[in-house]
Amino acid sequence: MDDKPFQSPLVVGYKGEIGSFLLQGLLRVMPKASDIWCYDISARPEEREARIRLADVIFLCVPIEKTREWLDTWRDALKDKILIEQCSIKESILEGFADLTILSMHVLFRPSATPSSADRRVAFVSHP
Repeated sequence: MDDKPFQSPLVVGYKGEIGSFLLQGLLRVMPKASDIWCYDISARPEEREARIRLADVIFLCVPIEKTREWLDTWRDALKDKILIEQCSIKESILEGFADLTILSMHVLFRPSATPSSADRRVAFVSHP
């Protein structure tokens, strides 16, 4: 993958606080904004599918109660993708998806309540 962190990242849930925070971070490191895909709840299913298929890395920022449903819906399209899901305590929700490459990330602060970037941390969690 050249010197870019990702070729075609997708942010699912980009209108939420964490999704918009991640999108802003990607905009800083990607060469062009047009290299970043995103969608939110208002996107039509065919738009969602097209963007998932174009992405190589997907940042999943959906509510915890929607995570399993989203994974079930798009499972076939996710087979060759790296999925980075925003988690709190989702390990049991992710059971049964060993055929997918899922990394968990937890933003250890709330962007709107943490104005100083020095106080912000992100943890990546490895699932067995």
